[in-house]
Amino acid sequence: GVSSGIFMAGVLQFLAEEILILSGQVCIQNGHKLIAPKHINLALRSDEEMSKLMFNSQISQGNIQENIHEHLIKRN
Repeated sequence: GVSSGIFMAGVLQFLAEEILILSGQVCIQNGHKLIAPKHINLALRSDEEMSKLMFNSQISQGNIQENIHEHLIKRN
């Protein structure tokens, strides 16, 4: 009924707020003023609970976290 729609709106509002807060923190840590898809992706992957919730999601233009072993990096 009507109450289920209101409940769902509350859940979506909560998730949106959490994602924006986490993304804003990542954005500030990286020295930027605008949240980019990269910041959203990093925020979702760095938070344990959000990572579990969004494990199968893909953020468009969100890049991926680089994980290059230090022995593979060419040094002069």
